Amino acid sequence: MTNSPVQPVVLTIPASSSYLRLVRLVVASMGADAAFDIEAVEDLRIAADELVTAVLAAARPEGSIAVELVLRNGALSLSAQTMGGDAVGAATSDGQLALDPLAAHILTELVDEHAFGRVGKEFRGSFSKVVPVR
Repeated sequence: MTNSPVQPVVLTIPASSSYLRLVRLVVASMGADAAFDIEAVEDLRIAADELVTAVLAAARPEGSIAVELVLRNGALSLSAQTMGGDAVGAATSDGQLALDPLAAHILTELVDEHAFGRVGKEFRGSFSKVVPVR
């Protein structure tokens, strides 16, 4: 796979942690194909796990999560969002869902940028990591 813009890869998974393995598998495969080294691929897997787990915490048990991965301009981006509206979870007083401090620290260490919060009635998290120069 080259680093030229490609169509997004979109997974829709049930709101259950038992499907995290699929997300990790796809992100690792795309990272390896994009010339990330083995350490960076592992960073992507861990970051995907943390981010999607946080989005799952906001999802209704009968809901689903849309996960989109895009490789563009030498960076792999992942976004995950609850689907179905009226996401639940431990929202703060301003209606946002707070990202667990440990998860936020892990994401800060492993990816180049990340975000997490409410988008309308849904919760969305995202991250991006640039292919390291060898």
